[in-house]
Amino acid sequence: ARMKDPVYRQRLDDLNAARKPLLRARAQVLSEMAALRDDVRQKLAGAESDAARVEAEIAKRPAWAALTNRLAAAEAALVAHRRRVAETIRARVAAPKAAAEKKN
Repeated sequence: ARMKDPVYRQRLDDLNAARKPLLRARAQVLSEMAALRDDVRQKLAGAESDAARVEAEIAKRPAWAALTNRLAAAEAALVAHRRRVAETIRARVAAPKAAAEKKN
C-alpha cells in the first residue's frame, strides 16, 4: 500500500537520486586507488612485486593516505544516507499504525 503513496515514492526517488553522487564519489576514489596500486606494481616489476611488498610500498605514499581518508568519508556518507532511507521507510510503515492507535 505504501508504494501507492505518491509522496512516499517521490521521497524514495529523491533519496535514490541523492545516493548516486555518493556512489560516484566512492567509485572515483576506488578507481584512483586502483591506479595508484597498478603504478606501484609496475614500478616494482623488476623487483619482487608480491602483494605484501606492493601494499608496503603503497602505504609509504602520502597520496594513499589521502585516498584512504577520502574513501572513509565516502563510506561514512553512504552509511548516513542508508540510515536516512531506513528512517524514511520506518516512518512510512509506522504512520498507519500510529493513525490506527490514534483512532482507538
